[in-house]
Amino acid sequence: MRSSTSRSVKRPGRGLAVLLLALLTPAITGCPSEFTGQISTAFETAARGIATAAVDLLLNQVFPSNGTSTTP
Repeated sequence: MRSSTSRSVKRPGRGLAVLLLALLTPAITGCPSEFTGQISTAFETAARGIATAAVDLLLNQVFPSNGTSTTP
């Protein structure tokens, strides 16, 4: 029997993001090219921000600074 702490946690944010993107896809494909370029740039910027935050978090977990600075 599994304990309640080992059960997977449902994350509604991920499903909501996929649903929102699925609903926006027809609108994006039907837009003029100027708007699709801006929309793709916005998604790219958001993805880069998320990736940067994930890498920063990973590096902070692997190499914690503990409030000390390595630069003079």
